[in-house]
Amino acid sequence: MALLATGAFPGVARAAEMKVTLFGQPCTLKGPVDEKSLRAIHSLSPEQVFPPLDFPPKAEDFKHALEIVKTTTTAGAGLDRYRERLTKRIEAQLAFIDALESLKRERKNTLLRGLERRIVSPTKLKEFAAQSRKVEAMGDLGTGRGKEAAEQLFQAYNDAIEADPEEEFHAAIHRMNVQYTCTFEESGET
Repeated sequence: MALLATGAFPGVARAAEMKVTLFGQPCTLKGPVDEKSLRAIHSLSPEQVFPPLDFPPKAEDFKHALEIVKTTTTAGAGLDRYRERLTKRIEAQLAFIDALESLKRERKNTLLRGLERRIVSPTKLKEFAAQSRKVEAMGDLGTGRGKEAAEQLFQAYNDAIEADPEEEFHAAIHRMNVQYTCTFEESGET
């Protein structure tokens, strides 16, 4: 607490501080903003907002994450670029989920349609197109080899779209003088 009273954050008489949980461990988030802003920053943190990359991906998880990213505006302008990049990534992932569902329903060569504009490099696009044709030819994507191939395609797609902006988040909060202080405890056996 002495850190907060000494004026460690220039221009702020007192910084806000709140208890949070990261990866199941207790942490403190503090910085030269109000508590509402700290809550918003934490809600946008990669650990809180990133949808799980389980397979098959659940559109609801990605829609929920996108809603949080788009509606959480009290985190400060320092996180705007992170929010933009994360929005692009989640929207691209949702487009893939929709295309995969369409392919399952219609059994048509639709997986690549509309996704190519989201892929960031021509080389990645060629790789993704070749792999998507293989997956589309497999038929049943819900079980066995078809599901495994579709899961690999989802991973390849995630590597080909807007990069995961996690580092952008950490750099932005660092510039904002906001920091997490955590003491990770080992659980279970030593």
